[in-house]
Amino acid sequence: MRKGAAWINSFYTWPWASYSVISLAFALGVLFQSLAAVLCFFRRRRARERAAECLYEVIVLAHMLVCSAMHGQILLAYNLLFIPPSGFTGERYISFVALLAAAAVAAIVMKSPRQLVDAAMAGLTLPIIEAAAGGVFAWLFITALFYWITRSIFVCVLSVVGMKAELSALSIKFAIDSLHTGVMFCESNGYVLLANTQMQRLMEAVTGRAWRNGLRFYGLIEMGDIGQGCEMARFEGQNICLLPDGAAWRFGATNIIYDWMKIVPRKYIQITATDITEQWRLTEELRLKNGELLRRQNGLRVTISNLNSLTQVWETQNIKMRTHDILGERLTVLLRTIRDERNVDAGMLRSLARGMFDEIKAIQNAPSVRDELDSIQKTFGSVGVDVIIEGEAPEDGEAGRIVVDIIREAVSNAVRHGFSTQVNVQIGVKDASGVGGADGVGGADGLSSADGVSGAGGGFYMQITDNGRPPPAAIVEGGGISGMREKVAPYGGTVMVATVPSFILTVTI
Repeated sequence: MRKGAAWINSFYTWPWASYSVISLAFALGVLFQSLAAVLCFFRRRRARERAAECLYEVIVLAHMLVCSAMHGQILLAYNLLFIPPSGFTGERYISFVALLAAAAVAAIVMKSPRQLVDAAMAGLTLPIIEAAAGGVFAWLFITALFYWITRSIFVCVLSVVGMKAELSALSIKFAIDSLHTGVMFCESNGYVLLANTQMQRLMEAVTGRAWRNGLRFYGLIEMGDIGQGCEMARFEGQNICLLPDGAAWRFGATNIIYDWMKIVPRKYIQITATDITEQWRLTEELRLKNGELLRRQNGLRVTISNLNSLTQVWETQNIKMRTHDILGERLTVLLRTIRDERNVDAGMLRSLARGMFDEIKAIQNAPSVRDELDSIQKTFGSVGVDVIIEGEAPEDGEAGRIVVDIIREAVSNAVRHGFSTQVNVQIGVKDASGVGGADGVGGADGLSSADGVSGAGGGFYMQITDNGRPPPAAIVEGGGISGMREKVAPYGGTVMVATVPSFILTVTI
């Protein structure tokens, strides 16, 4: 047996799966090397460098094809059950010499010794190395194969990176495709010269298809003739397209005049699509908030109008109740005078009338709480009724006014209905558990209370008792006690009336 065929005998002893792996490796190597040659051609460099590099990659591909053909011949002979010579002797020498020459030229032009390493690896597949290495040649052959695969992948990656970094037609296309904005360039008749990936996606999303005529596509946008699920809207005086996913895009067209050497001007059209989703979202939120503010403004206007009406009603009601209290106080004094069979002269009537009008007018001037209580004591004292007040009334204007009105009403009722000659008023601070310190407040028969519950802790309580006759029957509340309840209810107060063993009125504020 020839010495050169010893490696083939060694190769035949390998497992069958290893043949499939080597065949797949050759297929991948040829594929990546072909891609490397194509990418090298598209890289935009100086003409001499590009020609040298492209020629070199083509020669490398030819050498790989020769080695692949030799491997295929050996596998075919293996299937036919005979041992052939390795073959392709002349082809291997020719491809090696060509590769070595191309590597030398490329190394000089490109100023890189990498190609010389490639030539050295190609030398491992020569017939002379096959004869010298014997059975080891199979391993040298496999080593060269996997080197070529690794090298072709490296060249492909390097070419892609170079195209992105260098200014070329393909790099410009890559750069435009990487834009989030849609860009399209057309001739004056609408024929599309260049459209990036984003614009193609928008065409399909808006109209359902890609267009070769950009002016027709833009015309559909302007007319609003778009696909289902999309809708047109206005934003800052321009038409925008709302996609089904909620994105908002603004389309625009610009004329570009290219005057080459100022002889033959040519017109091009640039169509752009700008993503304004965030601006549209913020505008919609602002519109909704403005609408909400407008609704609240209208509601506030109605509330203020109602508040003015309620204020007028409240002021009218307050004047009515105060007039009722003051008038009841004067009539009670007059009634007591008549009961005591004392003379009612014109001077007394003028005094009562004059004082009554003065106090009604005093509603606007708001005299102090202490002055009004002194006036009550003085008025009823003039007809023999002692009004004894223990404790200090609240100084708060509204709370003090309520205390004065309730005391005036309670004293008037005690004198008018119970013929009392003494009325005791106790004013104190309410503790957290409610009103305390007065007998007969809780658990008394005939006890009634106002709706609502007094606040826990703080505030005032007031207890009014008299020495008059007890009511002969259950009290039917009229305007006096009902008026008291209306006055204290807004402040969470209560009014409780007990008739056993005597009349007791308890008020919390």
